[in-house]
Amino acid sequence: MNFITRPISLLSLVPSLLLILMMGIHSHAQGQGGRAKMDPNRFLQITYANEDFNKDPRKIDSATVFMRDAKTGKVVKISMEETAPDASVFRGLFNVSWGNANAIVPQVYIIPPSMEKSVGNISQFRSHLKSKTIRRKPLVFKKNPDGIQILDVYDSKKDAVAAAKEYKKRLLELRQQQIAANKVNGPSLSKAVNSGPKLPSRDAVEAARKAERLAALAKAAKEAAKREEERLRKEKLEAKKREEALAKAKAMAASEKRARKAEAKRLAEKALALYRANQFNEAEKLFEQATQLDPENNEYFFQYGVTLFRNNKLEEAMIKFKLAETTGNQDLEKQYFMGLTHYKLNEWDQAVVRFSTVKDSKVKPLSPSAAFYLGLIQYNKEEYRVAQPEFEFVLDNSSDPKLDEKAEEYIEKIIRHLQFEKLQEQPHSLSATIGLTQDSNVLLSPDNTDSGSSTDEASLRYLVGADYTYRAIYKRSYDLSFNVSTYYMYSQNEDVADADPLIYSAGIPFSYKTSFGTKAYILKVTPGYEAISLNGEATQNSTLLEIGNTLVMGPRLISTYDFVVRMDDTVLDTSTGDDDADATRIEFETNQIYYLDKKKTKSITGTLGYWNNAAKGENKAYNRFDLGVSYAMPIVSWQSNFVSELSYYSSTYESDRKDTNMNLNLTLSRPFTKLITGTLNATYTKNDSNDDDNTYTQWTILASATFAWTF
Repeated sequence: MNFITRPISLLSLVPSLLLILMMGIHSHAQGQGGRAKMDPNRFLQITYANEDFNKDPRKIDSATVFMRDAKTGKVVKISMEETAPDASVFRGLFNVSWGNANAIVPQVYIIPPSMEKSVGNISQFRSHLKSKTIRRKPLVFKKNPDGIQILDVYDSKKDAVAAAKEYKKRLLELRQQQIAANKVNGPSLSKAVNSGPKLPSRDAVEAARKAERLAALAKAAKEAAKREEERLRKEKLEAKKREEALAKAKAMAASEKRARKAEAKRLAEKALALYRANQFNEAEKLFEQATQLDPENNEYFFQYGVTLFRNNKLEEAMIKFKLAETTGNQDLEKQYFMGLTHYKLNEWDQAVVRFSTVKDSKVKPLSPSAAFYLGLIQYNKEEYRVAQPEFEFVLDNSSDPKLDEKAEEYIEKIIRHLQFEKLQEQPHSLSATIGLTQDSNVLLSPDNTDSGSSTDEASLRYLVGADYTYRAIYKRSYDLSFNVSTYYMYSQNEDVADADPLIYSAGIPFSYKTSFGTKAYILKVTPGYEAISLNGEATQNSTLLEIGNTLVMGPRLISTYDFVVRMDDTVLDTSTGDDDADATRIEFETNQIYYLDKKKTKSITGTLGYWNNAAKGENKAYNRFDLGVSYAMPIVSWQSNFVSELSYYSSTYESDRKDTNMNLNLTLSRPFTKLITGTLNATYTKNDSNDDDNTYTQWTILASATFAWTF
């Protein structure tokens, strides 16, 4: 029979130093008499570690928490999820409404698995609370700079006080390091003032951190090899004892042998019942007796090893696992537990071997869980490019939505790590585009105020463009760049040469990254300048201020809210009177991007926009409303990406002109190399207007190639 287990208590692989760096000063250990006040209007994160809640080592388990306000007696029920399969660390982020309360004193009650059925709702909780069958847990209360309040829950006041002291100690050490690094980039001082010892630069601090990490990994590998050598000696002794026991068993009389086997079976069944009741020490003793009575039964030997593992006797458990002869799914289960044992002992290389075997079996749920741990190991070693495919394997093969969600979180973290590292190392970006397009109806738009007027002329057109960005500052929370770009289009039909634009633009984008509660937020502010010429004649100069807001609303939903203010100065002789195109234009656009698959390769986007073009001339002043929907998907067989977009806008002018515009846009792009990306684009536009010059249809087909460099 398969031995379904409750896993061990493992620490989450999310580096604790990163968590501590995010914490504020505020930390308070709340014992049975402590009173840590909490703001009910801010997010709350609860973390609790206990192996008893870890029911299945192959899945993400849950734990039930009741939180009570000591001031008002109000109670809320909360469900937390395990941070990884077999982690035994449970965490949840919540926003709890407590009415008009300005502050609450939280009391946390963890409902043990044995009482889950009897404490299923708040009324049952109150009954148990009154009878004192459940007691509140000691807490460590923290608050991070993003306003998230954190309650770390412990089983004893002693553990909570020790954790609070350790947290403050490590936080102080990290702050001292940060202060030392920050001082380097301060204003230069006189030689006399600066005659003391020089502080290390940020780069030096980072290099030292990496060297320390590599040294720690090397030390762990050395210790693992030493333990493995010691285990081999013990394994030989254990194997010799087992051979002797097997020889004695074979020499026994048949009746005695049957009696010993029957007794071993009875003890093993009792041990299994004790194990499932969380009485691991008693179960261990009975499994040991069962293996002694019936040394020929490998199943008992494996079960004995799992119980030793559950009792945190890892070295002994590993020896039993190695000696247990298993086949089929039980062998996979054994390999999985051996991987977990190596993992808890920080024996990363050995854990990788075991987990890789289980992953390659493609047997659910062990295979995706093993891949998750492979990803965690590589993530902890900061081998992000190796870790990412492991988490992607989880998404492709797991049937556990909770495990999928955790894998998605790590993939997003890895993408951010890789992007950050690349952009830090290569601050310059340069791209160049060349293209050829057939336009059925070239539009004339000299002042950039609207969609343009129809020429009723077709032409083959050539385009070239270039873009350069220098990231002067690039930090994890903010960056500052300088950007310049140009774009030129040349028409083969000389009759529409006056519609050929040359555009120059420049901007200084500044981005700031933070979070609001559970939602990641990016603010991007870009002051800029734009100049337009048609057929060599300057037509318009503009100054712009773009404000972009991006909110990550959830694992699959991203919302953007963009504002643009532009001041257009039109230098054409025709820009006078009712046709004066000098204007202040305000634009607003929001995009709601929803990813349709786990890997975020397919998405649908809804767009809503509004423009107010306050031109001096009534023929150029208008209000415009935009609607749009687009769908993006990969075409795997072509190694390409496809985007289709349907958009609509309606413009109303002060001169009583009204336009409605429908546009269908299809784009297929394929990266041929890291340097070159090819694009095919087809558009169809139909513009209806009560002004005949602005009533037209148009289609275009564009083929282009973009060359991109970073250095």
